[in-house]
Amino acid sequence: MDTFVQSVEYWHDFYIMIGTAAATLMGLLFVSLSINAEKVAPKGNKDLRVLAAQTFTSFICMLLFAVLFLIPKQGPLGLGIPLLGIDAIGLFNTVRRFLELRHEPKQG
Repeated sequence: MDTFVQSVEYWHDFYIMIGTAAATLMGLLFVSLSINAEKVAPKGNKDLRVLAAQTFTSFICMLLFAVLFLIPKQGPLGLGIPLLGIDAIGLFNTVRRFLELRHEPKQG
């Protein structure tokens, strides 16, 4: 068996735990936002809305990472390319949200 495949399979339980934690935290975030919908509504606190969106995106990225590592007998290229794609999307969203908040005029 390939050394890379053995290394990834050795961490199998860790990836299951990370994926489970990410999915659980996404659910809790969804519930908390549903309870406090008036604070996150379009006319509500934009900083809070952007923070919630960024947190949700981060949890989705963690969940996708875990799912990719749980695919059996995957080679370095088959794992590396999707991970780079997820990283690129995550970086794009982070920069976009940062610029969105930075260019907003201060209220108060």
